[in-house]
Amino acid sequence: MNFRIWMSMALGLLAVLGAAGAMAQSYPTKPIRIIVPYPPGGGADRMARLVAFRLSPVLGQPVVVENQAGGATMIGTGAVARAAPDGYTPLVSGNVLPVNVLITKTPSYKVEDFVAVAGIGSYPYVLTMNPSVPANNIQ
Repeated sequence: MNFRIWMSMALGLLAVLGAAGAMAQSYPTKPIRIIVPYPPGGGADRMARLVAFRLSPVLGQPVVVENQAGGATMIGTGAVARAAPDGYTPLVSGNVLPVNVLITKTPSYKVEDFVAVAGIGSYPYVLTMNPSVPANNIQ
């Protein structure tokens, strides 16, 4: 190898090692609160508790599920929007987040205040009717 290749490799290695030291911040250093804007016992609550149960040993910190139901999910969602943007207060949300922003005159948050991190589950929606109604399809 010639000198330029060796020099490039050495400078690249120094840059990588220097950047790794600058970015070596530990996370998490305190408990994580997962906010669920629904009452306890529902599907979102159960999913959040399963995630918390699995995450806690991996992260080495307690992961606590906190239900903040009410206001069509706006109470819990607003609490997360007001929380410090440090990754310690995630929100379990669904398609209601953008809907609330559209139908509420003065929401305490915007859709842009949030970023999707991971999909943790999905739920089917089913349309049902009284059995005495003769319909058996949506038409």
